[in-house]
Amino acid sequence: MSTVLTNAIIGIIIGGLASAFGAFMGWISSNDPFIARKFVTGILTGTVAGILVGFGSAPVFAEIESDLALLIVYGEIFGTALAATFLVPKISHAINTRVTGTADTEAHPINPPS
Repeated sequence: MSTVLTNAIIGIIIGGLASAFGAFMGWISSNDPFIARKFVTGILTGTVAGILVGFGSAPVFAEIESDLALLIVYGEIFGTALAATFLVPKISHAINTRVTGTADTEAHPINPPS
């Protein structure tokens, strides 16, 4: 059985990889050109989520007795980091729209051209 610290470090790595995957998928799904700042922001956001969930799961890692339970915790970390990577830009856009009172229709068209 792996140590708690090793499992937490693996959780952090999984969080970082999930965020990189989320940033890549966000770029692929948009019609925007590659913008390094947005990509790096997505990676950093997911890595922070991975760090928080990885170390927040340290007590859980101490109690894990089976490989299946360990896999489930790693899946939770992956999903949390991926969700953070996808949700932060949407929440940021919603707050920006609410505060400024205008929608950024160029960056996020409501009805994109066909």
